[in-house]
Amino acid sequence: MHRKSTGYLFVLPALLVLGLLIAYPIAYTGLLSVTDNQGNYVGLENFRTILAARATPTAFLIRSGGLPARSFSR
Repeated sequence: MHRKSTGYLFVLPALLVLGLLIAYPIAYTGLLSVTDNQGNYVGLENFRTILAARATPTAFLIRSGGLPARSFSR
């Protein structure tokens, strides 16, 4: 049993670093999505602003492949 626990001790630092490299950007992105440019908490207002824009449905359709992007070029 001693050998098995030693293996876990060698793997633990790598798992911690990997966990931080994944968790920190996700948490920071979540924080940025609910704050304004000055860092003040605005809640879901950023999402309301995006969803209220006229271009949002078209952008979603183009990005999802529902509309060809070249149909909007001049």
